[in-house]
Amino acid sequence: MTKELCDKWTEQQLAEEDIRKRLTEIRAGSSAYLGHIRDEDITQVARCIFSIYQQYHRCTGPGSWLRALASDSFSEIMDHADENSLRGVYLYRHYLKYDAPRDWRQKLLG
Repeated sequence: MTKELCDKWTEQQLAEEDIRKRLTEIRAGSSAYLGHIRDEDITQVARCIFSIYQQYHRCTGPGSWLRALASDSFSEIMDHADENSLRGVYLYRHYLKYDAPRDWRQKLLG
C-alpha cells in the first residue's frame, strides 16, 4: 500500500478518500494504541494530510500547525495543535513517514 499511495502522491492522483482509507487501516492495525481515535478524528487528519499534499504540489507555505508538523519538533507540535490534532499525532506521523514522498518536509518548508 505504501508504494501505491506514494506513487499517487507524486503523480498528483491522490484523493482525500485514499488517505482516509489508509488512516482507517493504520488505526485497525494499531488498535492497542489508537483505540481512542474516532472516525471524526480520521476525517480531520485526512483533510490535513490532503492539505499537505496540495501545498506540496503548489509550493505554497504551510500554516502554523502544518509548519510545526513538518518541523518534526515536539514542542512546536504541542504549541500549535488543537485537541483533534493531538489525538491524531500518531496517524500523521505514520502516514507521512511511510506513505508520503520522503521530500515532503523539505518541499513544504521550502
